[in-house]
Amino acid sequence: MGLPAASEDRDVDELRERLSVLSIAQKARVLEGVLTPGLRLRVLAEQVRRQVGQLSEEEEARVEREIDEAVREVRRSKHRDR
Repeated sequence: MGLPAASEDRDVDELRERLSVLSIAQKARVLEGVLTPGLRLRVLAEQVRRQVGQLSEEEEARVEREIDEAVREVRRSKHRDR
């Protein structure tokens, strides 16, 4: 898998290059440390979408509702843990 297209920000480009040399496990640990639980769910959902392929509009709407509910549940559980 290649790097995304270059950005206008040299710092962002440097971070991309540094991340690209990490193993999958190391990348996961880095992202886990900087992404919110809700955003992690959305990233995971996007990866699944890429593997599954094209969905109908109805399926896509259902998936979005399920993702939204999962994000809400993660937020609720995080607030309960405090």
